[in-house]
Amino acid sequence: MAADLTTYDKILKEDYAPSIEKQFNSRTVLLNTVKRDSTTIEGRQFVVPTQGRLTEGVGSRSSTSASLPTAGDVGYDNAIYTPKYHWGKIQVSQVIIEHTKRDSGAFTKAVTSETKGLAETMSLDLNRQVWNDGTGRISDCGVTAASLTVVLGTLTLGVTPQKYRALGNGRLRVGMYIDILVHSTGAVLATNRKITAISKANNTITIDGAVVTTDTTHGIYRAGNKALTVNYEVTGLRNLISATGAIGALDPATAGQEYWASAILDGDTPGTNQTISEVRMLKVVDLAEEGSTGKIKMVLGSTPVRRAYFNLLVGLKRTVNSMTYEGGWKGLDFNGMAFLTDLDATPNQIQFLDNDHLKWYELARPQWMDADGSILKWDQGTGYVATYYWFANFGTDARNTQGVLKDITES
Repeated sequence: MAADLTTYDKILKEDYAPSIEKQFNSRTVLLNTVKRDSTTIEGRQFVVPTQGRLTEGVGSRSSTSASLPTAGDVGYDNAIYTPKYHWGKIQVSQVIIEHTKRDSGAFTKAVTSETKGLAETMSLDLNRQVWNDGTGRISDCGVTAASLTVVLGTLTLGVTPQKYRALGNGRLRVGMYIDILVHSTGAVLATNRKITAISKANNTITIDGAVVTTDTTHGIYRAGNKALTVNYEVTGLRNLISATGAIGALDPATAGQEYWASAILDGDTPGTNQTISEVRMLKVVDLAEEGSTGKIKMVLGSTPVRRAYFNLLVGLKRTVNSMTYEGGWKGLDFNGMAFLTDLDATPNQIQFLDNDHLKWYELARPQWMDADGSILKWDQGTGYVATYYWFANFGTDARNTQGVLKDITES
């Protein structure tokens, strides 16, 4: 029997939908280790109960008549997250469909590269978002004078590092569409520009369209992910693991919510990098575990920070052992835990995570859009499109179980 659109729908739904969802959980370290929670949605937001204090109705008294302790109550708050909407799209021309009508296997081969590319791009981009600050900024800009070759910001050792490594970790790529915006306001300098070339050696990208002039007040964003000050990306670790600022509508600066602060350890001179030490690493673990009911289970950093840790062990003439984390990830041994690396990890830092208290709050699991019963839809032109989506935000139900060591000199 000749293949038709129904056959192709089944291929996409039965073969490719599971493979894309699997890649969300295996392509990158942090995505692989964070569980998904679909139970906390209430109306249009995720409502996550958090315990802020213990009941304090206890006390010791004399053996004779005495008043009992005043009854206390357990203090609860709600962390609130709103869904974020993540989309992907593939397109198939009518020409391919006609050529493969009698061989659905040929269609499968034609679509394989598109669906695999979609899975890889979505997983890489979501992992970038998880490590970011929720603003969508992928890179800072440097000074560009009326050119299509845009100079990017650099990592500055010493005071106030820029902390973005967009070309080093491959998050800016040829073929990607970007916006160039003012950091503070989201004011537009250029929109929907295609990257046509990159140069790691010169720390530049080349874009299409009209020439641009940039300075350090500008940043690079994925096209459409930010509109003025409204950001459409998920809450990221740069903001989530912090002792200040509101996350999930809770703020450690608010009386009664002081517990909503992560364990943060800066360098001896905050903002100035210094040599890594095991004592400082252990101190972050202790701060997080002493200030919460959690337990650090995962250590994550950039590859240059991992090299600095390796050099420390070698310099101390310590045996360099490796550990295997669940899921098969391997890393250097630190205090019985695997020190893993992630390409999106914040430069000059190590994250100490209790991933039992990190969640993908999920409104809709990753899936093809097929409410009308069909995945492939006419594109109003010469082919068909299929749309993939995942509605979810990233967050925590216990911010104080997470920690970070800052100001590390990389190797």
